[in-house]
Amino acid sequence: KKTPGTTNPEQLFAAGFAACFTSALAEGAAEFGADASAARVACEVRLGTTDTPAGYGLAVGLTVSLAGWKAGDLLPLLHRADAVCPYSQAVRGNIELSLRAVDDTAADTAADTAADAGA
Repeated sequence: KKTPGTTNPEQLFAAGFAACFTSALAEGAAEFGADASAARVACEVRLGTTDTPAGYGLAVGLTVSLAGWKAGDLLPLLHRADAVCPYSQAVRGNIELSLRAVDDTAADTAADTAADAGA
């Protein structure tokens, strides 16, 4: 039962994932000549029915922008962050994860979606 004004488990998971992914971006940013302090990471967690024995599952979408970076140029940094992020490692093969890069002007976008972000 949902109580108005309260936080649900999906929102808590999204907050943790976004924070962890932001840290992973910062760790790899120097390799790409970026300052990740300007990064924006939004995380959406969806709960839905699946064909699994439990009958329910999660899907996660991460949308990332970094001031001064075009979406297409940002994808390698996203993949690097995905490789080292503990949340990404924990969900790999269990939860659908999509990574989306958006440039800071929102005029140019690129998406990289996979059922398993490690693929």
